[in-house]
Amino acid sequence: MGTARFGFRDKKSKTIYFFYRNGEPVHVRWSTKIKIIERKHWDNKNQKIRETNNERGAYSKNAELRKIMRFFDDQFPQNKTETELTELLNQKFKNKKDNLSETIEKRAEKKMELFEYFKSVIDNDVTKKTKSTYQNCYNYLKRYNKNLTFDDINLSFYDNFTRFLKSARTTQKGKPLPNGYGTNTRACAFKVLKTVMRKSYNRNLHSNRSYNLEGFKVEFEEGEQIYLSDEKLTKIIDLKLEKQELIDARKYFIIGCYSSLRIGDVLRVDENFFNGDMIIYVPSKGDKPTNRNKPISVPANSKIKAIISGGLPKIEYRNDEFNKLIKELCRLANIEEYQEVASHTMRRSFCVNAYKSGMDLEDVSFLMGHSSTRVTRNYLKINNTERAELLQEKHAFLK
Repeated sequence: MGTARFGFRDKKSKTIYFFYRNGEPVHVRWSTKIKIIERKHWDNKNQKIRETNNERGAYSKNAELRKIMRFFDDQFPQNKTETELTELLNQKFKNKKDNLSETIEKRAEKKMELFEYFKSVIDNDVTKKTKSTYQNCYNYLKRYNKNLTFDDINLSFYDNFTRFLKSARTTQKGKPLPNGYGTNTRACAFKVLKTVMRKSYNRNLHSNRSYNLEGFKVEFEEGEQIYLSDEKLTKIIDLKLEKQELIDARKYFIIGCYSSLRIGDVLRVDENFFNGDMIIYVPSKGDKPTNRNKPISVPANSKIKAIISGGLPKIEYRNDEFNKLIKELCRLANIEEYQEVASHTMRRSFCVNAYKSGMDLEDVSFLMGHSSTRVTRNYLKINNTERAELLQEKHAFLK
């Protein structure tokens, strides 16, 4: 089978050509009539036009290029001469051949509306990690008003959409919401919407700047991210438990609190993770993509070794199930803030306890797998008094 690609006739040309060669003397060079505004916007590796603010109509032009390449993949005959193949392309795209570029420019001038553009952002402009966040916001807006436009996004919309999210009683999938969507969910939706509005404004899709007004607020509620001190964790370890489900959950909870593993990694721990004094594992999720698929070593202290020596159960928990069990463990241990305990408490407990024990911040950050000590400081959230007390303990000069 021959090979096909898009390119240009020469170094100065801005018209995209379709090139085909099959190893025989057959070579096709066919003008698509699609023109690029600037050659630097051509992505030769991915065979498409970069969709920048300055490359008008790039989205539509790329769609046309994909149609041509699909035709090649699915229907392009291999036993034709150069003239026959060129004529076939002309016939297939005869309605567009002479005015394809003009058609695309007109399509670009027909500005996309809010939901159409929002969907294109989800499909093309966001990472896999943030795609679900954008999709959720898109779904909320669709449920609120499926005919929403760019011009509708104003302070009145802000108030009405906020009331809508607060009064929602079920999720998109029908899950009950007794108190509506929470503060952080609402803030996340508005943050995404403001980003989409800014991107679309920069592309001249609208002239509405209401999303920048002071009243159009994105207000996250900083929850109380508690940690459990070593003393409180010892209380949980010393509990005399009868229910096997609590005994099993305690094992994973204590491993998480003393190892810095994320919840996804804690719940898949087994004996194969351990090599002498180390827990060696490949994280299921990293702070940076480069952290993924790289083995990480974390020291296993005496508490973790004691758990491993007793064996680990083979249980698959849902996150909500696990949270319910560890709250009950903390309640039984008479920990006052047990209602605030969740799976994330494990990593924060490790982080704070390690730092308070005198471990350098850089070492704590390394064991946490953070990209910088700034991220680790955010986990710590130690107030000035606590920090002063720690400094006094560590340095004789301050005693």
